[in-house]
Amino acid sequence: MISPTATSPTPARSFCLPTVFEIPPVPGASPRPENAARAREEERTHLSRELHDGVGAVLAGLIMFVGAAQTGTAGRPRELLAAVERDLTCAAGELRGVIEQLRPPALSELGLTRALERHAERLSAASALRITVHADEGSESLRPDLMLAVYRIATEAMVNAARHAGASNCAVVVRTDCESVRLGVSDDGRGLQAAAQPGVGMSAMRGRAADLGGSCTWRSQPLGGTTVRCRLPLAHA
Repeated sequence: MISPTATSPTPARSFCLPTVFEIPPVPGASPRPENAARAREEERTHLSRELHDGVGAVLAGLIMFVGAAQTGTAGRPRELLAAVERDLTCAAGELRGVIEQLRPPALSELGLTRALERHAERLSAASALRITVHADEGSESLRPDLMLAVYRIATEAMVNAARHAGASNCAVVVRTDCESVRLGVSDDGRGLQAAAQPGVGMSAMRGRAADLGGSCTWRSQPLGGTTVRCRLPLAHA
C-alpha cells in the first residue's frame, strides 16, 4: 500500500492454488447440513477478508496519498501518477482474484471443458500431477449454476489429488444424459484415511452438490487411489 512517505507499490498477487483443507470424511457418510452451511459461511468470510485486506487496503492508501498530494507533500506530479498507477494495477489484480473465486471468467469465455483444462494445466505446472480432462458435448450447454458447481467440485478434487494424495495421475470425466450431469475425478494417490474428518473444502463440495439436489461421494481403492463422484440432476425444484 502506498503512503505519503513511500511510493513503493504493493506487489500484485500471482496465481495460487485454491485453498484446500483436510482430506474428506468416511466414504458413504451423509453430508451434515450444518457442515455445508458452515463451509459456505467460511467461503463468504474469506471473500470479505480478501476484499478488505486487498482491494480495500490499496484504495485506502490511494485516498491518503491523493490527500497528501493536494497539500503538496507527496512529491512531483509525475512520481505521484506513477505511484497511483502502480497501486491501481495492484487493486485490479486483487479484484480479479476475488472475481475468479465468485465465478471464473474462463467459464463464460472458454466453456467448461477448456476452463477445466486450463486449471489442469496450471496445476500440473505447479506440481508433479498429470491431469487429463474429458467432457462430452452436453457439458457445454449446462445451466450456469450447474456448470459452476461441476467446475468448483472438479477443481477442488484436482487440488486435493495434488496436495494431499501424492498422486502422479488424475483423470477428470464429465458426462451428461437426459436427467443429470455426472462428474468423476480419479487419482492414483495414497487414498483416504478412514478416520479423517471432513474439512472445509470437502464440505463445500458436498454443499454445492446438495444445493442443486445432487450428491458427492468419495471412495478409496484397495491398492490406493481415490475416486470422487458427483451427480447433479438437470432439473431441480
